[in-house]
Amino acid sequence: MLSLKTELKNKIIKEAKSLTTLFVISLVLFKIIFFKENVLMIIRTVSAFFWMFILPGFTFMYIWHEKLEFLERFIISVPISAATISILSYYISLMGLHVKYHPILIPLSIMIISGIIVWRKDNIIS
Repeated sequence: MLSLKTELKNKIIKEAKSLTTLFVISLVLFKIIFFKENVLMIIRTVSAFFWMFILPGFTFMYIWHEKLEFLERFIISVPISAATISILSYYISLMGLHVKYHPILIPLSIMIISGIIVWRKDNIIS
């Protein structure tokens, strides 16, 4: 029981380091491509890209962390995030929530719900 939780925790820490490495690599690549732009603007752009298109899908795909490797989940996370965020944004705006709240509300809610599902799935297995 304890080994499953520590194993999952170690896996999450390892993959958080990998995501941080990919974030830094993206920053360097964006700085090379957009060499005339301000560094803070590049950090803001890459952070927004990761927040909107990688983290929600990656946490959602973490439900299948036993079956999929890190790179597979990372690649699948981009279209999953784009599809989920666009569909949820459409329906949430139909319910009356202003669009300015969507970049904060939708990715955060996807990550929280996915985290709860992974936590409950881990507790059920143990």
